[in-house]
Amino acid sequence: MPTPIQIATELAIPDGPLLAILAHPDDELLFAGKAAATKYARQRVRFASLTMGEAGLAGPETNSRALGHIRSAELRYASRILGADPPVIFDFPDGSLTPDHTRKYADALSEVVDHEQPARMLRLPPNGLTLHPDHIEASRAALIAFNEAAPPGCELWEPVATSGWRELDLDEFMYSGELEVPGHDELVVSWTVGEPFLEQKMDAYRAHASQGESLRHLHPVAGIEAYRLVARKS
Repeated sequence: MPTPIQIATELAIPDGPLLAILAHPDDELLFAGKAAATKYARQRVRFASLTMGEAGLAGPETNSRALGHIRSAELRYASRILGADPPVIFDFPDGSLTPDHTRKYADALSEVVDHEQPARMLRLPPNGLTLHPDHIEASRAALIAFNEAAPPGCELWEPVATSGWRELDLDEFMYSGELEVPGHDELVVSWTVGEPFLEQKMDAYRAHASQGESLRHLHPVAGIEAYRLVARKS
């Protein structure tokens, strides 16, 4: 296993395309700073979302089908802001990703991985970070797709919560249990999102206008991203 210093060095810039796997539009905000920095280093970036986000927050006159199209458009807009290629957006049911269909999700993602041939993949952590069942399923499917379709040398990383998350009001984000923050002995790299990447990241937050109120709770931790190395393809 590499040392923290080796991980920090390797995290800086992938030697090739970056592919981030999402459960919903707006999940890319967890990786947004690193995505923008990767594009700045002239590497391709793409997001792939398993759902259109139709079960998200909506106004009283917005039905779920319309909201899915709105949130998909927001993800495309945020991708442009971050310099990413147009996202891949599947229409698996938001709020209903289940273990019974993990294989189906993984097969869909494997096709994307095979097409993109990424040097680095990002996924949501096994607990989904917020314990959202869709996040957990997306994490499982991403790992399968990585194992089955990623090219040799590809790395799989996942974001982790930093200590600053403990200060947030996360009641509406946490589905059950408590927020997991890694201990000091874990091989986790914290990265400060400097300018101009922080400005791009905040613009990407604003791109998700339909979910603006809930996302505003995460603004205080936008300047720090922390990652854990999951695996490296041999």
